[in-house]
Amino acid sequence: MIPYFIKFVLSSSILFLIYRLFLENEKMHQFNRFYLLFSILFSLIIPILPIIVITSEVAQSPVIFNGEYFQDTAISDVGQSTNNVNILRLILFILYILLTTYFFYRFLKNIFILWSKAKNTEAVLYKNAKVVLTSENHYPFSFLNYIFINRNDFKYNSIEEEIYQHELAHVSQLHSFDILFVELILTFAWLNPVLLLYKNAIQLNHEFLADDAVVSSTGRTKEYQYILINKSGTSSSFYLSSAFNFLPIKKRIIMMNKNVSLKAVRIKKMVLIPSVILVSMVFTFKIEARNSEIFVQVQQSLRNEEGVSKELLDEYKAIAEKHKKLLKNGKYSIYMNEFSTEEKSRMQYIFENMSREQKLEQELGFVPANTLYLKENVPSEDQFESFKDSKMYGVWIDNKRVDNEVLNKYRNTDFGQMSISKLMKNAKNYGKHYYQVDLMTTDYFRKYKDDVMDRKGASLVPIKMYEKSTQE
Repeated sequence: MIPYFIKFVLSSSILFLIYRLFLENEKMHQFNRFYLLFSILFSLIIPILPIIVITSEVAQSPVIFNGEYFQDTAISDVGQSTNNVNILRLILFILYILLTTYFFYRFLKNIFILWSKAKNTEAVLYKNAKVVLTSENHYPFSFLNYIFINRNDFKYNSIEEEIYQHELAHVSQLHSFDILFVELILTFAWLNPVLLLYKNAIQLNHEFLADDAVVSSTGRTKEYQYILINKSGTSSSFYLSSAFNFLPIKKRIIMMNKNVSLKAVRIKKMVLIPSVILVSMVFTFKIEARNSEIFVQVQQSLRNEEGVSKELLDEYKAIAEKHKKLLKNGKYSIYMNEFSTEEKSRMQYIFENMSREQKLEQELGFVPANTLYLKENVPSEDQFESFKDSKMYGVWIDNKRVDNEVLNKYRNTDFGQMSISKLMKNAKNYGKHYYQVDLMTTDYFRKYKDDVMDRKGASLVPIKMYEKSTQE
């Protein structure tokens, strides 16, 4: 939800900035009405569109997964951190639900108040609207096809014809539906402050439209402007309504006196096309650089949005825990081989249907087997000599722990692949040495490559630990 919300805020902000800079002060109110509503809808949809990923790979040796490294890393710390994050997310989610429920209740309550007032109060027909005669002392306002006017003002004919025409324009142009749409979005997306700017802009644009309708039907621009100024003291107390004296009066008068430049209008309307294209490109194209193919594959496998049930998550974790003692004893390769074909198949099915968040909570995950290919990486002579320092390096040759002195029997060119990883501070051997060196002899590396290229399906690997190692 957080990435969606960030994209929603950014896209709505960009589109509103374009409106404020290029469209707001032009006399093109019908187009602006469409643009503002479209911008909100577009901003709601754009974050859920598929992301086109352009990947630029950086050649770099990944870390070999073996016993000590994964035995010694801070799995418990990662789990504890994840739990804390989950608790915080739960609290924030509950808070969001409570506030959203309140705003939605207020939204429905105000609709009910206006609807009840319209249905249970004396009303008279006026053209294509109903004039509701209320006992409250308020200024005329409209909602849906109802115009609410104080009974005494109506009875003694103290309401100018221009005011009727203004509210009738709101009714005939269906402005209430725009307001209801924005208010409904606000009940769920109240965290986006830009929506308040949209709401004010839409309401002001409604006034421009209604003012134009009055001026066009009566032809009395100056008289109408005087009425606006004289009636600007009070406002409607119903936030879902459209009111005659919606402020700011100054902007409305300036807009009425403005001449239309058809050329400028056409040019500025064209702003819509590049702005939508720009926002689309910003939020649907993503360029990534990754350290290896396996990480790209892991990320591609973490895109399921729906997720699996708690029962399936528990089943997955139960299978992973089954042979945990082997992992704790540093026997990583044996641990991986202990899973039966049925267990791996079941785990893979569950994993592939998890959401991204669910996958990142697991210690083990699946990637295509033939992506676990380590490229040739022969250590230099200086590197090879430094590996003999037992206080700095722990050495594995062909996936077996050896004394550093064993390296005296080899030359650097006897090895076809080298990977170096840094031990975590809570590792069992941290202090005895600080780096782990994994070396493959040329023959072993050749067999390894042949084995990887022949692999089918997906392999079980420690996803989190691999992400951590690549980030370091």
